[in-house]
Amino acid sequence: MNTRIRKRGNRYEVLLDLGEQDAQRCPSCRKRYWLEAGRLDACPKCGGELEDVSARRERWVGAYRLQKEAKAAATAAVSAIQNGELVGASRLTLGQYLAEWLDGLEQRVADGNMKPSTALSYRGHVEKHIVPALGYLRLQALTPRHVDMFHAELAKKPGRGGESLSVTTRRHVHVTLHAVLRDAKRKRLIGFNPADDADVPRTERAKVDAGKLWSGEELRTFLRATAEDRLGVLWQVMAETGLRRAEAVGLRWQDVDLKAAVLRVESTRTSVGYRVYEGSPKSRAGRRQLPLLPETVAALKAWQRQQKLERLQWGKGWTDTGLVFTREDGTAWHPDRVSKLFQRAVKAAKVPRIRLHDVRHCFATQHIAAGTQAKHLQNLMGHSRIGVTLDTYVHPDHEDLATAQAAFGARLRGHA
Repeated sequence: MNTRIRKRGNRYEVLLDLGEQDAQRCPSCRKRYWLEAGRLDACPKCGGELEDVSARRERWVGAYRLQKEAKAAATAAVSAIQNGELVGASRLTLGQYLAEWLDGLEQRVADGNMKPSTALSYRGHVEKHIVPALGYLRLQALTPRHVDMFHAELAKKPGRGGESLSVTTRRHVHVTLHAVLRDAKRKRLIGFNPADDADVPRTERAKVDAGKLWSGEELRTFLRATAEDRLGVLWQVMAETGLRRAEAVGLRWQDVDLKAAVLRVESTRTSVGYRVYEGSPKSRAGRRQLPLLPETVAALKAWQRQQKLERLQWGKGWTDTGLVFTREDGTAWHPDRVSKLFQRAVKAAKVPRIRLHDVRHCFATQHIAAGTQAKHLQNLMGHSRIGVTLDTYVHPDHEDLATAQAAFGARLRGHA
């Protein structure tokens, strides 16, 4: 099998010469169809009669920035074809493949292989951005150049407020496109993933501004004001453990050991399009054991006693969900309802308005102020990588760095 590399603009294209192959040809519209895709009864374009022909066939497998990348891709493509790992050219468009791909998302969610929120995000990216821009292309004809042009168009599209799409949104769309093409490669529909070599806009993880969060005194004010509320204990547990909303609303008594003063994060309740999904933390790091403060243990013991009394009062009308935080009849709270009630509580307590998720940020920033090591904070927060913890929370100002340098200098000179 012969290969050829040609430069076109600032890209190197790879062409594979597959030699003579059998095909069908329409004399009217001069369209050719290779037999490996299946024999046709008539021309799909004009309905005319087809004739059998034999023609030399070339396949375009990609376009690359560097010549050495093109050579490596050509070698890999030849090997894949010889090993039967790459299917022949197909008329399957990216749009047609995406329709099949989207149909499979619900099953992935049902099998526990994908989070509902991820599936919803994927569907939105595919329907709003990817199909309109790239759906008409044949799947096997898609190249890194097409993906680069797609990103250039995304940068011009209006987002919320009429402004262009944010870099973060564009990166998320790219992640979706990459996942789609990765699956196509796994199914041997394409020989390489064009999204691997695309120019992707860079972005930095947003850092939490401690100045926009509650101070320790404001947090204490809120907890005192809500101590007698139905969800007062929930706010306290979240503030003293750093639990995410889904983790707190999904917390079960079987995962709480009040004697040992620990709780295990094993289950979650998330809301996607107001539909509630029960599941587990999205990463291994999310499954964690958290030590409880004495105040948290005391609050949970009191709440457990109240819940038992309510169970007796409701009798057969009680719903045994096994959840720690429930309504009076034992039924679960809807996560979105919990967020709305939090905003009401914040307003009533007359403290600065923050999101419920910001209570978790308050937990982290208070730990940093107390001198907690980044590694320990990572484990408490359930982050899979310490880089997430460091990039999001640990960003010392000039005074912190000056103090660190002074301590280093003293140690270096032997004064420490």
